[in-house]
Amino acid sequence: MKKFVLAILFLTLALSACQSDQTPAPGPGPSPAGYTPKYEKANCPFNVPQGVNVECGFLVVPEDRAAPQGRSVRLAVARFKATLSKPAADPIIYLEGGPGGSPLRSYVKNFTTYFGPFAQKRDVILYDQRGTGYSDPALDCTETTQLAIDQLNQELSPQQQDSQSGQALQTCHDRLKAKGINLGAYTSAASAADLNDLRVTLGIKEWNLYGISYGTRLALTALRDNKEGIRSVVIDSVFPPQTSLVTDPPSSFARSLNLMFDTCAADLACNTAYPNLKPVLFDTVKQLNSNPAKIKITQPDLGGIGTPGKQLDALLDGKGLLGFIFQSFYSSDLIPSLPALIYEAKNGRFDMIAKLQGQFLTQLKDVSQGMYFSVECFENVPFTTPAQAEEAFKSQPDLADALGTPDSMFQSCKIWGVPAGPAVENQPVNSNVPTLVVAGQFDPITPPAWGKLAASTLSKSTVIDVPAAGHGPSLSVECPQSIVLAFIDNPTAAPDTSCLAKTKLTFSVPVAKLEVKLAPFDNRLMGISTLAPADWKPAGGIPGFYTPNGSVLNPTQLLIQAAPITPDQFLKSITSSLTDAGISLVPSSQKFNIQSSGGLKWTFYEADGGLIKIDMGLANNGKNTFIVLLQSQWNERQAMLQAVFAPIVEAVIGQ
Repeated sequence: MKKFVLAILFLTLALSACQSDQTPAPGPGPSPAGYTPKYEKANCPFNVPQGVNVECGFLVVPEDRAAPQGRSVRLAVARFKATLSKPAADPIIYLEGGPGGSPLRSYVKNFTTYFGPFAQKRDVILYDQRGTGYSDPALDCTETTQLAIDQLNQELSPQQQDSQSGQALQTCHDRLKAKGINLGAYTSAASAADLNDLRVTLGIKEWNLYGISYGTRLALTALRDNKEGIRSVVIDSVFPPQTSLVTDPPSSFARSLNLMFDTCAADLACNTAYPNLKPVLFDTVKQLNSNPAKIKITQPDLGGIGTPGKQLDALLDGKGLLGFIFQSFYSSDLIPSLPALIYEAKNGRFDMIAKLQGQFLTQLKDVSQGMYFSVECFENVPFTTPAQAEEAFKSQPDLADALGTPDSMFQSCKIWGVPAGPAVENQPVNSNVPTLVVAGQFDPITPPAWGKLAASTLSKSTVIDVPAAGHGPSLSVECPQSIVLAFIDNPTAAPDTSCLAKTKLTFSVPVAKLEVKLAPFDNRLMGISTLAPADWKPAGGIPGFYTPNGSVLNPTQLLIQAAPITPDQFLKSITSSLTDAGISLVPSSQKFNIQSSGGLKWTFYEADGGLIKIDMGLANNGKNTFIVLLQSQWNERQAMLQAVFAPIVEAVIGQ
């Protein structure tokens, strides 16, 4: 899952086309299986952010290695070059989750935010696994995406939802089969073989696997089947083969919820602001099940489905609220605000929840649902019985409806019609390759116990549990990210984990006032002078870009810039980026009384991302456009406007 942060990086950097030599790279020669994998250089299938050096291509391998003369698949690959002039020889290859996720759809626009630290010393390879994203074929199910939009405003029982979903899935299945696609050829074992072929065709002696969520299962499968050339492995939010995504989610969700209830009750500020959190939540769930709330959701860009920016009518019932909380536990950024969101719902206020629901919809564009079912129906569902699923759901009667029905995956797999995998797909993986195992304390789907379970058969493994974190914290939280970087540099040494002791959950409560010391800011190259927070740190290598700790992962961000463009040009760029995420930029509702010392006339805008707020001022002196943009957290917004935004705007002088 992606980290929830509207990094200013993606709001300000222009996009440029990727141009590459399209000459096919030499293949490695025929493999023992009787086929010759090829790597063909090509133009990138996406817009490349400015300042990023990337080479793209496609790995071409058989769809079914048991029939190598049959249909081929083309896997989209992007190799982002390290910023060091002499990088390490062992690149990092990232394995996306899902199953069905596309890192080339999800992360490229914000590559520097997510992968910039990884790409300093080593090349970073992102690729779309077979059946996903820009790879061909992609097992996208537009039918299920459209259904998700259609169901927003329908009051349905879980059984009715399952019935409609089954019909949409059947239509997708039939459409893909009519194209001659062998749905049974899209498995973790096949993807692990793809990985090895990719390494060989790229001429890489050793590399480092970095998997999150389902990507950890793929990494473990690669260790089992194709461990040659694997120098080290990082698995974050681990999905071991011997666990079940059919039976375990209800108990995993209950664990995360109870941990939040207990942690809030033990925290004076949280317990004072949000007392009796558990009964408040379940009373609100009961009320919403009786009388669903009507909300408006802004549709994000869903790749041609619907209209980005359109306001969609939606209903929020009790099971929908629980489902929203389950989804929110994935994000380390959202967890601190969950008590506040529960109280917002209790008091009949749903604006923040509606904004976040719209952003959650962006995931529909990035996941190939067909690949999800090809994997799950081959190597997960066959090792669980309907009776076991029924018992697991009955054990958590207050939560089960939020997670669907115990029978839904079995019915979906009947529709998808792929064979069951061999017994090895349900067995632990043994390996002596150095492995770092990362787990988020509040992860609702791959709990820390799963990481320890996987590590028990990995003889050279180190396990770290990240406090206050959700799913995939190494891409979104500075401390575990630093540990991962140190581990990859030296996989045989125990990494320094001391920062974990300093990582704690600070719940979000309203902040009335902030003390922020301001100091002169003068950038003659851009032609702007003003003030900036004295104790904030430059971030991202971008002039005028600051965060409180210098990390682009910090949700509080400030941008001070001037550029020889018109305000309309900048507005068009930022509006497009926000619309992609289901967020609208509108004239500001704030009443600013700005007395500009530079004689500039300012126009103010705002964007509401739910828990993240953006306030922006634009002015123009006929030569340059001056930009002050503040991204702040919901509970600090008013205090930040008074302490940071307004004084900086007032002090701007254009040169």
